[in-house]
Amino acid sequence: MSKLTPMMEQYLSIKEKHKDAILFFRLGDFYEMFFEDAKEASKILEIALTGKSCGLQERAPMCGIPYHSCEGYIQKLIEAGKKVAICEQMEDPKMTKGLVKREVIRIITPGTFINEKLIGSFQNNYILSVELAKNKEVFSIAYVDASTGELNVSHVNYFDFGDMFYKISPSELIVNKTFVDFINSREKLARQIKNYIQVRNICVNVAELNLDEVESRFFEQSYLEKIDLNEPENLQIKLALRSLLGYLEYTQKVVAGNLNVIHWVYQNRYLKLDYSSVASLELMESYLQKNKKYSLFGILDVTKTPMGGRTLRKWIEHPLRDKREIEHRLDIVEECISDYALREDLRSLLDSVYDMERICAKISYDTVSARDFINLKESAFYLPEILEKIEFSQKNCLIGAFEELDVLQDICVLLEKAISDTPSSPLREGEIIRQGYSQELDELRKMEKNSASVLAKLESSEREKTGIRSLKIGYNKVFGYYIEITHAALKNGVLPQEYIRKQTLANAERYINEELKELENKILTSRQKAMDLQNELYQKIKEEIKGKIIRIQKTAEKIGELDTYLALATVSHQNNYVKPVLNYDRKLEIIDGRHPVVEQLVEDCLFVPNNTNLNEKEGFMIITGPNMGGKSTYMRQVALISIMAHMGCYIPAKSGNIPIFDAIYTRVGAADDLSQGQSTFMVEMNEVSHILEHATKDSLVILDEIGRGTSTYDGMSIAWAIIGYICSKINCMTLFSTHYHEITDIEHNFQNVVNYCVAVEERQDEVIFLKKVVRGKADKSYGIHVAHLAELPQEVLDGAQQKLEQLQIRESREQENATIPISQRSFFSLNEKDPIEQKVCHELKELNADTLTPIEALLFIMKLKEELQG
Repeated sequence: MSKLTPMMEQYLSIKEKHKDAILFFRLGDFYEMFFEDAKEASKILEIALTGKSCGLQERAPMCGIPYHSCEGYIQKLIEAGKKVAICEQMEDPKMTKGLVKREVIRIITPGTFINEKLIGSFQNNYILSVELAKNKEVFSIAYVDASTGELNVSHVNYFDFGDMFYKISPSELIVNKTFVDFINSREKLARQIKNYIQVRNICVNVAELNLDEVESRFFEQSYLEKIDLNEPENLQIKLALRSLLGYLEYTQKVVAGNLNVIHWVYQNRYLKLDYSSVASLELMESYLQKNKKYSLFGILDVTKTPMGGRTLRKWIEHPLRDKREIEHRLDIVEECISDYALREDLRSLLDSVYDMERICAKISYDTVSARDFINLKESAFYLPEILEKIEFSQKNCLIGAFEELDVLQDICVLLEKAISDTPSSPLREGEIIRQGYSQELDELRKMEKNSASVLAKLESSEREKTGIRSLKIGYNKVFGYYIEITHAALKNGVLPQEYIRKQTLANAERYINEELKELENKILTSRQKAMDLQNELYQKIKEEIKGKIIRIQKTAEKIGELDTYLALATVSHQNNYVKPVLNYDRKLEIIDGRHPVVEQLVEDCLFVPNNTNLNEKEGFMIITGPNMGGKSTYMRQVALISIMAHMGCYIPAKSGNIPIFDAIYTRVGAADDLSQGQSTFMVEMNEVSHILEHATKDSLVILDEIGRGTSTYDGMSIAWAIIGYICSKINCMTLFSTHYHEITDIEHNFQNVVNYCVAVEERQDEVIFLKKVVRGKADKSYGIHVAHLAELPQEVLDGAQQKLEQLQIRESREQENATIPISQRSFFSLNEKDPIEQKVCHELKELNADTLTPIEALLFIMKLKEELQG
């Protein structure tokens, strides 16, 4: 009966514990994969599938990659949604008899793979752990970026969880049973999150992890008590954190040294931006192209460091609500704008700073390379000059923010002394430790290097002794050093008696003598000792730097903030932005406001600026005007200017007085959600429902073309009712664009509604969109003119114009001839004692039906219905 070889038994035993990962099994200089892993990996990696004898009747399918160049292969597997378990040889095969001991030293997953090419330098890569309470009202979350060491915890209510989830966009998700039951339910939010999980295949099972007091293995007990994790109301947070830390410990096989601070994310500290607003306002990427370039982030991101890019991203996604915090940021930006030389000098220095946060992660997980240390040293080298320029700048706010910047001078000195400027890779195949750092290592290297001249002298001596001028001394890994003499030369020379034949070749013989054997022992011994000593010294340096990770992280965070301030100042200066004023008086006053992205994209014409003036008395703006007139751009720019002000950035305007909002909600553009069986109109109504449920009087609401996805009367009725609800129930600042010109009459029903329109100039057959928002109403949509700009066939345009004229004539006649006979008793059984019915009948008697337009009649009927229903 066939029996597996011991090595294959070892492989299968280890693979059994890591069924969900591709196992990289170390054999010499290769990571080998077998059986199903090999079949799957060979396709993804596009490498040859071979076979290996395993003791069974059939050979085991096998493929492999060089261990020293595995990074690119791992990246491909991670991008394909796989996990990779790295199984290393834990013993030196040369020093071991029998089977070499092997263990999985690390499991690489989408959330733990530290690779800038895959993640993106300006993006975070989060693992999210969620504990859902049994009442399903509060989500307790903990999320970490293993590549930077950022660890956050928060309580999130049910209605905000979806927005928080999509902002985090986790690479992996760790959940409890209540959450699993929730996402398997029929609720809308559950279905959306379930789709996200299924597409990314990111749900993690932590049932077998050791979660007992795991947080105490990462943090001191005194620190955990300090941040109130042991309070009863934070029990769910503690469970989420335990699962997260347990998963990191399980996959990385170490207690991560770069997790040092637990940040509480308090939702009410930040301006609320739901996922729909982030997408429709194109804060991080353009809606259609999915491109950073055409977004607010793309315009503002002139940062020099990865830390700065990630900080800027967080500031955009989480603008502040505290007026003093915002003004403090604005003051620093102002100081940076005021001193061009200082700003450019600091930005030039930051250009040489590498991603120190991710270097810390590599140090923590023991995957750091000598090149990473060189990058860390070069980054630290410029820190003293950065601090010096800040301290001598006389900019009080800037100095106050960065006067305690740790310049890491001791780390820079250590790495300068210890690590070679041109380190070899891998570690055991060259010099990494700099000459002069260790006298013992220098002597061993000297002995090895001098061996070349010693060998040359020995070769010359042996030629003289034998009389064979072609004699040479060589080396290979199998036989070591040898004396080689060709067969032809042997006939003319004298072979000493002490020569011992070592190998016979087709045209030569190889020998060794006692002197060469002793020399070989010295050379190989010194080389091995040098490698062993270098490895020992390198490990000590890594441990020493590892003990300084907290300091490096704090410095990296400060550098990220400085980089962001300088970027905002640079863009503000280049694009002629101004410092906004913040208020709690519910006044939104923008003079000559501009869209920060669109103004950079228009090349053939100047961007037309516009004013905005909303306040307590006039807080609801209805905007009418033609397609392509600029309504959507105008509304978006108001929202973007408000966001920029809240994040502490200058704004694209001549001046701006911005109220402190609690949230910005937008309903701009929509598409079918076919996976959920929802039409465009249904998506639109869902988004509006969300806004009406959560907006407060301190919110800014942007609504674009509400009701256009259904019939005209339905659409107008819905739009009218929404306006009435916002004005009477919420009373928040609102910009509402519409093509339903009749809706502008609602200005008479609510005191805080004001009508604006986009100006249009008509010259004979030509229509010019002036892109200027002015007080008043529009009475045309100019849809056929826009169709003409889109170059529809002339036959289509002519047909459309003819049909439009027919409809306009018909509507005019209907309005002239329409009569609505009213008999109050035919409609109602009059209750003479009911004051409401008496009032309704009185209004019907006074109504002049001959002058009513269709929309006025519809609105009047809805008004009567509301009165009768109480």
